[in-house]
Amino acid sequence: MGWFLSAKTGSGKKRKTTSRGKGKPEGWDPQRTLLGLKMLGGAAAAVLVVIGWNAGENALSRYAAQARGGVVAAQHVTLTGAPEWMDPKLSAQLRAQVADAMADNPLDRRGLSDAVAVLGDNPWVQDVRQVRRMAGGRVHVDASFRAPAAVVAGRHGYHVVDRGSVLLEHDIDRAATRFSRLPLVTGVSAPPPEHAGGTWEGTDIDAAITLEETLRREPYADQITAFDVSHRDLNGRLWLVLYTNGPAVVWGLAPGEERSIEPEAPVKIGALRDWAYSHQGRIDQGAQVVWVYTGTAQTDARPHTVSASRR
Repeated sequence: MGWFLSAKTGSGKKRKTTSRGKGKPEGWDPQRTLLGLKMLGGAAAAVLVVIGWNAGENALSRYAAQARGGVVAAQHVTLTGAPEWMDPKLSAQLRAQVADAMADNPLDRRGLSDAVAVLGDNPWVQDVRQVRRMAGGRVHVDASFRAPAAVVAGRHGYHVVDRGSVLLEHDIDRAATRFSRLPLVTGVSAPPPEHAGGTWEGTDIDAAITLEETLRREPYADQITAFDVSHRDLNGRLWLVLYTNGPAVVWGLAPGEERSIEPEAPVKIGALRDWAYSHQGRIDQGAQVVWVYTGTAQTDARPHTVSASRR
């Protein structure tokens, strides 16, 4: 009995403890081991992701370079919003500017932003909505453009403006360019803007263009050689004068500016039609100066106010 108790409470218990210590090394923690395995697995997964990302990026770059990369040529640029009035010279100029701005790398967005900036600085471009790379190295430009509305005679040459008096081109040879058929505005006192893209000061050009638009569909419209803005009435208000190869036609206040001071535009047009009818359809014959601002065609010329020659 005594050995049994001794074994149970003494040496027997020690052997059990020693046996358990041999089965599990001192300091081993299963939770820590599991955490380490998880961290190792996460690191391996991250490495695989990086390798896969690099491989995918390289593949994407190769595909983009083949499909949309390379040097952009001007003939591969399309102006999707180009209006009918745009001639080949201007179209070629705009397309060349876009091509020069585009980067060779299709994944480099700086080329697109540079193209937008270049177009935005061009006076002929009113608004750039989008520049897109397309398959096959092509580029599409979606933009709106300023239309030439008149040629303004300055002291040192001719200048092209749009309907808002924005200067599009300056110092042109009017007779030798595509702008020779645009209406001519003479007598503008304000100097042209310093750079293309600037707006001409004053309202004289707008008044002249408004009158040209009012008379554009009249059968005698092609007999008008210039719209002059150099004259004023006794109260200093602009008096528009139409020059022809014959008489100067004193129109008077600009359309919309009559304000019960003069007959409105339809009445003046009727007077011009009467003059043309009495001269075989011509308004450029029969007198030195024809006055229609009163609503009837008169020939009481006042040379000290209006001359038959352009100023």
